[in-house]
Amino acid sequence: MSTYIWLLPVIFMFHDMEEIVGAEKWIRNNLDSIIAAHPRAELLLKVYHGVTTAGFAAAVYEELIVLIAVCLAADLTDVTFFHGLWFGGLVGFTLHLIIHIGQAALIRRYIPCLITSVISLPPSIILVCKCVPMLTFDANTLRATAGRFSHSDFVEAAVGVDNICERAAVCASGGTLLEGKTVYDGMTFALAGEPG
Repeated sequence: MSTYIWLLPVIFMFHDMEEIVGAEKWIRNNLDSIIAAHPRAELLLKVYHGVTTAGFAAAVYEELIVLIAVCLAADLTDVTFFHGLWFGGLVGFTLHLIIHIGQAALIRRYIPCLITSVISLPPSIILVCKCVPMLTFDANTLRATAGRFSHSDFVEAAVGVDNICERAAVCASGGTLLEGKTVYDGMTFALAGEPG
């Protein structure tokens, strides 16, 4: 995963530069007509009145500082939490790009993030696909995980392991099971803590 960690802030800045450069003028020239065409969106969009390039750049800079801190923690440590946090940021950023493309399609005009959203989406999706296997465990790994786990004949028949959520939580944390299998709305959850 460390091979890909630093691509996220690079793609993030590539994308946000288009927004920084074009947002103020575009908002000044288009916001009122968009609100007139989509009145239900006024509450969401009125916060953009008065946006300046400097203000937008400062907000992007704050996000970049947080992103760099997460990337450093994920790259320099072997803590699963930071890898998961980085992956969550990647998925969130990828969804952000999709939303921008959808926004442009909805209003049927260019918005100052569309070009870099279209360019950045394929590598972001590739990164997500490359990193998903790094956050999953195969049946042999789960089966070899030490501990006392609840047993499900159904799960064992379906995937070859008697319990997935508890074993995966322990495997991911390298620690011990803190809260056993909990079922909610057809999904199972378990909580494990890191050693020490």
